[in-house]
Amino acid sequence: MPDSYTEINKISYGDNIKNSFGGMILGIILFLASFVVLWINEGHNVNQTYKANYMDKNTVNVTVDRMSRDNDNKLVYLSGIAITDAVLTDGMITVPNAFALKRTVEMYQWHEEVDTKKKDEIGGSTTETKTYTYKKVWSEDEIDSENFKKPGYNNPKFPVKSADFYAETGKLGAFNLTTRQSKSMGGYLKYTNLPQVYGYDLIKDFYYKGEPRVPKVGDIKISYEYIPSGVEISIIGQQKSDNTLTNLILKKTSVYLQQDGLRTKDEMINSFRKGNAMFTNIIRILGWFLMFLGLSMLINPLLVILKIIPFFEKIVGFFTGGIIFLISAALSLLTIAIAWLAYRPGLSVGLLTVVGVIFFMVKKKLKPAKDAKEEPQEELEL
Repeated sequence: MPDSYTEINKISYGDNIKNSFGGMILGIILFLASFVVLWINEGHNVNQTYKANYMDKNTVNVTVDRMSRDNDNKLVYLSGIAITDAVLTDGMITVPNAFALKRTVEMYQWHEEVDTKKKDEIGGSTTETKTYTYKKVWSEDEIDSENFKKPGYNNPKFPVKSADFYAETGKLGAFNLTTRQSKSMGGYLKYTNLPQVYGYDLIKDFYYKGEPRVPKVGDIKISYEYIPSGVEISIIGQQKSDNTLTNLILKKTSVYLQQDGLRTKDEMINSFRKGNAMFTNIIRILGWFLMFLGLSMLINPLLVILKIIPFFEKIVGFFTGGIIFLISAALSLLTIAIAWLAYRPGLSVGLLTVVGVIFFMVKKKLKPAKDAKEEPQEELEL
């Protein structure tokens, strides 16, 4: 059973109000940051789209076995089997004919989990209950135990850490490969041909220091992965006079694309487009969320003041949450539309129309109900 420690704090109504006003500063920062994130993201999207279009129109198809000086400094596409005679070592093991070697070091450590629960009380105060749970886990990251809430759970320092090693040379037909290509490769395989090493036990396909049957804090596991010679890769890059492939430098960007496997030029570019679309949409959602969170923190003092009547505070919070959702969505779309004006004026017009509809909905929701007109009463004749 993991060890645990519970701490109960009473936060007064006044402290809740004070803390909420302090959070307004962070809310302003998040709100402003959301515009920057959305704007930069759209610029990045336009940049990546330009890259894809440039590769589609200007890439020269070449074969890996023949080198033509006519293609020097041009953007070329090639696909084939990469080989290397590089020998990679980390001081413990040596792996011949490998493009990459990854050493993963894990230590058995104490890990602190914090579970926080808050309960609003009548009168505006809050009861906060924090439960700190301590359990042992295998982790590649060094867990700092000095800041644990409860002392007595101490983690030692790593005697050796995870590391990556890459081949500096290789061949793709007539082309020379460099560290750049080695670092861009994927498809790691587990390395199992491990020799005996002093100070470690060899267990299956990893090294162990300690007692594997009853692990203790500070025990170490070391495993290896590698990319062997003979992998298949595809590249779109600038051909240089030294037979290497690198970035083609354009006015505002550079072009280089490398993918695992034997892929056609069209497959590479389509995959690049899909990846860019997914990344762009994820950052758009992130930008909107930052805006939503920032606006929520800006009005939080109002909700905290209403905590004196928790039920009323929840009703107001639900109503304002809907309004903030619509406002943040509208402002996010407006920011994206304005960013598109310089690059995609046709699309921005349609997006601005959507923004106008959202603002109309918000205005209609906030518009106070008009008093019903009373019909004029007839004067009674005496």
